[in-house]
Amino acid sequence: MARLQSAERVAIDTETTSLDPMLARLVGISLSVQPGVACYIPVAHRGPDCAAQLSRVEVLARMKPWLEDRRESKVLHHAKYDTHVFANEGIDLQGVADDTMLQAYVLESHRGVSLHDLSQRILGVKGLTYEELCGKGVHQIGFDEVDLDRATQYACEDADYTLRLHLALRPQIQAD
Repeated sequence: MARLQSAERVAIDTETTSLDPMLARLVGISLSVQPGVACYIPVAHRGPDCAAQLSRVEVLARMKPWLEDRRESKVLHHAKYDTHVFANEGIDLQGVADDTMLQAYVLESHRGVSLHDLSQRILGVKGLTYEELCGKGVHQIGFDEVDLDRATQYACEDADYTLRLHLALRPQIQAD
């Protein structure tokens, strides 16, 4: 929390049980305070080989004042979705300074704005895809069933790439 509170801006991403924001339950939160550095806080992974995790209730209680503080600058990719996810958990997310999906859309509305597309096109990096992690079709598993090490890699990439994209896109928005 001290790192979050002292950061100029923090990229946040949620990992959930559903792509439908009204049904999604929080599985974990990833955060990045500087490019190349991120952390993942798993709170609801399950399975026989799953490591012990912090309590979702305790994590959210600790983070709630910061998440609801409009003075704390937060950057997200598809903020509307994450705002719904936090609302499902009783948190009124405030302080969203920018949304990298919207930044990209403003600059290039004719191109894809998914985090995966933008990361490859703008940052030149290809992270894990959701399908690589969870599979697809009848063999697809929920994010809460993903091996914690791989889930951590994926979630940290999301937060790190969001921050890095913001740092690349924001100057273009300001200049245009």
